[in-house]
Amino acid sequence: MTNTGERRCVLVTAGCTTGWTDWIHGELWLCPDGLLRRALGLGRTVRHLWFPTVRPGEWQMHSFSAEEVERIVATGRTNLWVPFTGIARARLGDSQLDIETRNGERISLMWVPVDDVTPLRTKLAEVLGDRLRSG
Repeated sequence: MTNTGERRCVLVTAGCTTGWTDWIHGELWLCPDGLLRRALGLGRTVRHLWFPTVRPGEWQMHSFSAEEVERIVATGRTNLWVPFTGIARARLGDSQLDIETRNGERISLMWVPVDDVTPLRTKLAEVLGDRLRSG
């Protein structure tokens, strides 16, 4: 991770999984320089059911230091940090983001379809440009 300062991030969903075999919800934080996914555990997943996990327009903000991001990623195999500069291409659907990184890794992020991820859609279009496809 190159940024040693704090990054101010917005929580776009707390119902994010890393694919069809990962049923545990996690938070998906949209940061100025990347995406942070942090698992929440079975209890929070069960409480979410199919209800929105964030209130549209009332986006929760949090500042993460580089050290905090590294600790989060190190504490669970489904916790992820995906810097925008490391994304070769991405496909954004209604409730799924498929990413191919510059080193060939493939990452899927899925969220409950009732969550409004408008900030994610806006930021990805801005930072990825023609590396982003819809569908």
